[in-house]
Amino acid sequence: MGINLTVPTKNELSKMFKKADQLLANGDLKNADRLLCQLLDDSSFNYGFDFFYFLGNCFLSIKNYQRSMICFLNCIEINPKDPEPYFFCGHLHIQFKDFTKARAFFLQAQKLGSKADDIHALLGLCAYSSKEYMPATAKKLFDKQIATAGPLTDWKYRHIYAETLFDCGYQ
Repeated sequence: MGINLTVPTKNELSKMFKKADQLLANGDLKNADRLLCQLLDDSSFNYGFDFFYFLGNCFLSIKNYQRSMICFLNCIEINPKDPEPYFFCGHLHIQFKDFTKARAFFLQAQKLGSKADDIHALLGLCAYSSKEYMPATAKKLFDKQIATAGPLTDWKYRHIYAETLFDCGYQ
């Protein structure tokens, strides 16, 4: 008895993705996670950027942040010039409370031309939440966010911006 090392066909992969998508839509997160993990574990073969990008977003939607990070790092390895995986890695590092790494990923996404409309607010959040908190830096980033995208609509950003203004001496 030998081990079956056959690579799934694109059609088989498509069916697995559809099944995972159906499980996610039905709220069956446990089985969706199991199937998605199987897809990732079986993907020692190079399925490409789109495969890992989709899988990373699926893992993100079920809050399997470690697996999501693996997928987005694979995307970066495959195409280091695409800003979106860097953006998602920044978000994941916020989940891990590692604001220094989050900032580095957001800066790289910005350097590569990310179209994310909240990039400055996320950098402000990182500046605010880091161990080396500098109110003036955080304020400057939030001001740039407001200048480029309009008023802060997310309550979390508004709250942090208000604290930052207070810490800068604004009353």
